[in-house]
Amino acid sequence: MAQTTYTRSRPAAAQDRPPPPPPRRSLLSRFTLAHGLMVLSGLLAFVLVAAGLGDRGEVVKVAVARADIPAGTVVTPELVNSSDLPADSPLAKTVATLDGLRGARWTTTQPIPAGNLIRRSELVEGEQSTTLRSMSIPVPREHAVGGALAVGDRVDVIDVVEGRAAFVVTGAQVTKVATPGSAGGIAGDASRQFFVVVQVDAKQALAITEALADGKVDLVRSTGAPPVRGAAVTAPGAGG
Repeated sequence: MAQTTYTRSRPAAAQDRPPPPPPRRSLLSRFTLAHGLMVLSGLLAFVLVAAGLGDRGEVVKVAVARADIPAGTVVTPELVNSSDLPADSPLAKTVATLDGLRGARWTTTQPIPAGNLIRRSELVEGEQSTTLRSMSIPVPREHAVGGALAVGDRVDVIDVVEGRAAFVVTGAQVTKVATPGSAGGIAGDASRQFFVVVQVDAKQALAITEALADGKVDLVRSTGAPPVRGAAVTAPGAGG
């Protein structure tokens, strides 16, 4: 009779067994200090933005020149960008709004540099815009506020006829002034080459041309005060 041999398998050694999976950490344990700081920073940013928006209050859409706008240009939406301005700002009452520009035909009375707010005082409305002309007035610097005039100023033109001074034009808008080194600047004979460009209507242009016939006019910076009647020119201290 054959003898059956039984082989008993021995348990695997401890080192042959795969290591047990690491214990899973809870969600709370994985929430580090760095995560907490990130969340706190986000909440703080949200609070600051919300507070900023709350402080802004009402705003108005104002017009900003997209590029340089020459004098005498009809302002269209393509020439401006929109910018928000607090409704309670002191500037809000002096600058042009987008709604205001869309409501009528507006023309610039002086050059407006790119990026500048467009002021209402720099615009004329409706038919007035078609009557404006640009006119150059050649005048010695010493007879034009010493050459200190600037774009945006308003000037009065004074002429002397038969010994009496009279206002020829008042409140003309200055749109260009001769600059040093330019053809009309101070190079060469500064007293003869200086000039000022102003915006005038047809009658004012003719009046200034007549005044320039003798080559002697004076430009004074306008204060807005009404002109006075010309008086006879006499030497200081002279009298009857």
